[in-house]
Formats: sequence, structure tokens, C-alpha cells
Amino acid sequence: MAKTTIKQDWGIIPFFSIEVHIKDLSLLKEIQSYFGVGKIHTRIREGRTTTIYSVQSIKDINNMIIPHFTKYPLLTQKRIDFEFFYSIINLRNKKEHLNMKGIINIISIKTSMNKGLSEELKKRFSQSYFN
Repeated sequence: MAKTTIKQDWGIIPFFSIEVHIKDLSLLKEIQSYFGVGKIHTRIREGRTTTIYSVQSIKDINNMIIPHFTKYPLLTQKRIDFEFFYSIINLRNKKEHLNMKGIINIISIKTSMNKGLSEELKKRFSQSYFN
């Protein structure tokens, strides 16, 4: 049986991030130092200056972030978001992001996370994909 491939102009790139007010930059520097991975950057959005620690390397997410938050679970709503994130990482590790069924599964999980889907994702993945 022939294998169907998906031609796409986008991809699924998971990343872990923590965003705080700029006054808490030193806290993010400590977190970055603890993990030994990731980057810190600052942005201004809606007149507020925030700073963001992010890890985009799948290797670093798998080897540093996932084990830490599995061993030391969060105690807030963020714990549920982390569990969704972990599910997406597991699907990606199994290469499920390379087929449409896997992509739809990942998008479905993303809709349950605290920030939901971006407007662009909502447009690209209209209800027709989910039927």
C-alpha cells in the first residue's frame, strides 16, 4: 500500500515558556541557570513590558523540562496545561505530527490549553478538518 504524504507550508513546533513582568527578570535568569538551556527575551505588548524564558529545542524539552515537571508537578491550573503539552510532545516523539490524523489530534489537544488556538490556526483548521 502506498504511503500518503502531506505537503504543508507549516509545521508543529512545540515550545515551553514562562512569561512574567520585567521586574521578575532575575527569577527567569535563575530558572534558565537551573535548567542550563533556553533563552530569555523581552517584549512590549499592549503597553506592558514582559520577559519570557523559552525552550524550543525538542531535545532540551525531552531531557530537561519534561523530567523536571514530571518529578515536581505544578500545583495550579498550569499542571493541566503541562499534561496537555506532555501529550503533544509524546505524539511528536512518535512522529504523529507527520500525518493528518496526528496533526488533528495535536490541534485538538491544543484547543484545551489555556491560550487555545490562534486565529490563524482556527482559519487553517476549520470544522471541515474535524469531520
